[in-house]
Amino acid sequence: TTETTRLRIAKDTGNIGIGVSSPGGDLVVSSSTKTDLLVGGNSSVFSDNGRSNVEINGSGTSTLSMTIGGAAKGLLYHDGTDSYFRNYANGYFAIYTNNTERVRVDNSGKVGIGTDNPAYKLEVADATNPQIAVTDTTNTVTTMLRALDDQGYVGTQTDHPLRLVTDGTIRATLDTSGNVGI
Repeated sequence: TTETTRLRIAKDTGNIGIGVSSPGGDLVVSSSTKTDLLVGGNSSVFSDNGRSNVEINGSGTSTLSMTIGGAAKGLLYHDGTDSYFRNYANGYFAIYTNNTERVRVDNSGKVGIGTDNPAYKLEVADATNPQIAVTDTTNTVTTMLRALDDQGYVGTQTDHPLRLVTDGTIRATLDTSGNVGI
């Protein structure tokens, strides 16, 4: 039988490797099929192969805390039902896809989609045709708010009338033929 090294502590760096012979970081865990780093539990609930997994298995809650210089900076938390991300610092929270920022929540709670400096509670920005759409999937009605070139638009994208409402009462209706009813 051939022996396989399962754990290695590099004598020159002190780096620890599990499943790897030359650990390139302080702690490296590697497998050719599935890598699990389990905290608080002895078995993974994720069974698919080909994935690396850091699993925090709490009995009532699970928390991943982030600190810098001993000070709490961020927290990823799950209480069994709800998930939270908390930024303790006076900064922003951003979501990236394709290495580009797509959404930002600034430190005052303003949300920007397509902007990293939202001026309003919700701001949607884009260089070409920014718009917000609200769709009723049951009745296939889409209402939109859009900025295009040097004009602003409010209306329906579907074959449905547009109603102006104040205090819960319809005040005017623009039907699909362009007729206005008051």
